[in-house]
Amino acid sequence: MLLIQSDWPTETIVFKRTIIEILSEQTQPAEFSFLKSLYENGFAAKPKEKKTEIECRALLAKVLLKDTNSNLFRSTITELQKYIGQEKKSGIMGLLTGGKDKVIHLPTVVDTFFNAENMVNIYGIDPKNPDPAMFKTDVIYWFSALLSIMPLDILTSLLEKSKKETFEYLLNNTEFKAKIEGKDVSVFLNALSENVKNYRDQELLQMILQFDSHERKYLLLPYIDTKVFEEYVIKEKLFLEAQVITHHPANYEDWSPYFSIKMVEATYKSLVVDKKHYYDKINQLMAKHLHISTLSRLEEMYQSATSDHFKEYWIKNVYQPVKTSIEIKTSISNL
Repeated sequence: MLLIQSDWPTETIVFKRTIIEILSEQTQPAEFSFLKSLYENGFAAKPKEKKTEIECRALLAKVLLKDTNSNLFRSTITELQKYIGQEKKSGIMGLLTGGKDKVIHLPTVVDTFFNAENMVNIYGIDPKNPDPAMFKTDVIYWFSALLSIMPLDILTSLLEKSKKETFEYLLNNTEFKAKIEGKDVSVFLNALSENVKNYRDQELLQMILQFDSHERKYLLLPYIDTKVFEEYVIKEKLFLEAQVITHHPANYEDWSPYFSIKMVEATYKSLVVDKKHYYDKINQLMAKHLHISTLSRLEEMYQSATSDHFKEYWIKNVYQPVKTSIEIKTSISNL
């Protein structure tokens, strides 16, 4: 860290951006003070900035928003608080209790906070609305951009809702929907997906997958924890989707015993029982990652079915490679 700081003034802007991006992924306390100084001084807004300088400020703003003690975190809450109002609760409970919900009232035009200058100078957000059909006002676009980089807990706190209630409110409120090709589309879904990438929020990730599983799973699975990933694959029966299984978080480890058994059973059912082929990449992944305890179940399946072309294919492409791999792992573990 000291070496980076000492050489910083002489480094190119492209190199600086790369370093900031690396440090922003997992910021340590010693690095935070350095990044905070860069945000406040080295990349403070100035006339005629380069695009890369603004990108650096955007990365630094993301770091500061992750720290509840930072001035940027506190000032963002203060500003957003101004847009929180109340309205009567809907439905039967609203009639019975007369209670009120906290809601977001975004301005329809620029104001003292939501304006192009603030967005680029404070957060490094591109002030130009890239999709007027999706974002009917610039303010909705800017709020969406903020939503992608700030902790969702800011909104749950301001709205006094659970994370699930906040998620449903943001995606289901008619004020936050656009008509795209005749369909109502939630304008904040992409922002919430980006938020998952920034914060690795597993609860939010699971809610997005349930809301829009088909479109989002390939984009979000690289950010999922092992336990959540395996539960999701088992629930959705995605064992034979190579595009999914390749994103298993345990890249250099064995899968869990239960998940390993479910995987090998799925290949057996597909090939031997249903007589259906699948992408061979699955077999390669199993040979690499199946837990050693899977061998006994593998042997049971080997003994259970009568031979035919599909059974022979399963033996050659699943049973034998997996068995060899497990035997090698077992030998190594016994050294």
